[in-house]
Amino acid sequence: MRRRVVIALLGGAVVWPFAARAQQQTRISRIGVLWHGGNEQEEAMNLSALRKGLNELGYVDGKNIELINRFADEHYDRFDTLAAELVEAKVDIIFASVSGAAISAKRLTTKIPIVLAYGGDYVAGGWQRVSPTRAEM
Repeated sequence: MRRRVVIALLGGAVVWPFAARAQQQTRISRIGVLWHGGNEQEEAMNLSALRKGLNELGYVDGKNIELINRFADEHYDRFDTLAAELVEAKVDIIFASVSGAAISAKRLTTKIPIVLAYGGDYVAGGWQRVSPTRAEM
């Protein structure tokens, strides 16, 4: 009987570090962000508000999410190219700071969810409002 207990304990001790390591590794969600400004300094206030809101939901940039920022530098014609970069990077969600960015993203993908921060009449623009649960984020 003692021999079985010792073997079981040794087996558990060998497997334990691998199991603990496997549980700690979580997938980092990638959020593509289309900004209308030119760089992080110009968008500092909005970027700070986005990070704060995500932090309040338990998401921390660099820890369990990664923000992939793209800046149009007030050239709205660049949104198509920037959105294509995010689609190619296979982000999990696209956050559009203005409706022009969301329209470009919507033209390029039907599989990646798009979140629009600011805009006019969403219904007239053909947008469907979806409220995801925390588990879907």
